Amino acid sequence: MSKHNFTDNEQIELSKLFRELDKYGIKVMLSNSDPKNNNPRDNFFDEIYSNYNILRIPAKRMINSDPNKRGAINEIVVTNYPITNM
Repeated sequence: MSKHNFTDNEQIELSKLFRELDKYGIKVMLSNSDPKNNNPRDNFFDEIYSNYNILRIPAKRMINSDPNKRGAINEIVVTNYPITNM
């Protein structure tokens, strides 16, 4: 969590930029903390990036103001190209 939250509307704007870059044949990758870590039914990223490759990978977080929230989480990676050798 940062001082300024990145809102859903800003995420949607970022997804529009992602699609625009994709139209020009530019390889694009983005990552974010997976919202399914907090709510398994949260399909926000799955919906806004439904036409792209979505990969969930384990990540370890050792920094958090709440010690109970430190540890393994999933990170979401979205690309407009195939992900291999994972």
